[in-house]
Amino acid sequence: MQAQPKNATGVTLIELMIVLSIIAVLTTMALPAFGNLLQSGASRSARSALSVSINQARIGAAMRSRQVVVCPSANQGDCAHDLRWHHGWISFIDNNMNSEHEATEEIIGVTQAQPAGVAILSTSGRHRIRYQADGSSDGSNLT
Repeated sequence: MQAQPKNATGVTLIELMIVLSIIAVLTTMALPAFGNLLQSGASRSARSALSVSINQARIGAAMRSRQVVVCPSANQGDCAHDLRWHHGWISFIDNNMNSEHEATEEIIGVTQAQPAGVAILSTSGRHRIRYQADGSSDGSNLT
């Protein structure tokens, strides 16, 4: 048997196991906080997307002097009679003022479905946001 030189360096198996255990404990503690951070970001992004769409609809109504409607739409073509907006929504010029999107009416904005875990719900009985030709809302106190 040969004796190891005194200047030999390296890591023992026990030292490596201790370091890996510490990393595993720290990772386990950090993962929930990271998940909350991701969820918070997705929530802020969805809120921002809806605010932008609503503001664009109001400005579009005033610029075009036409009624504009924002409504939930899972297929990005027809308004859903639903309180769930997280499946996506559309903004369109409502030429016949029936608050339903017809094939001849121009869609001015489309927002796709939000990521899983994000829910956007409107108040009961409020399925649409309508802006009049002057940019005012006709009582859509949607929350």
